[in-house]
Amino acid sequence: MDAGLVAALCFAVVGALAGHALARRGWRKAALALIALLGVVALGLWLASRRAEGMRSLAYLAVMTAAALPALGGAAIGGSIGWWQRQRHGA
Repeated sequence: MDAGLVAALCFAVVGALAGHALARRGWRKAALALIALLGVVALGLWLASRRAEGMRSLAYLAVMTAAALPALGGAAIGGSIGWWQRQRHGA
């Protein structure tokens, strides 16, 4: 397995666990803040890559692709599952 893929999976799993735990405990605002923060980080890396030149822009995109986007997706999916379980099983 490629090291980049392993890193992306690790960030996705950590994001999913964090989002799920926050939503399951009823800390909806904290889960939404985590998702918003990761979205801002991804947007910031994308904007930085647009302003950078040469290989530096690829470095920003690589960090965004390997870390920020998988964590954002994982937090969103984990938060959704945690919210659904809380609604289904009650508080």
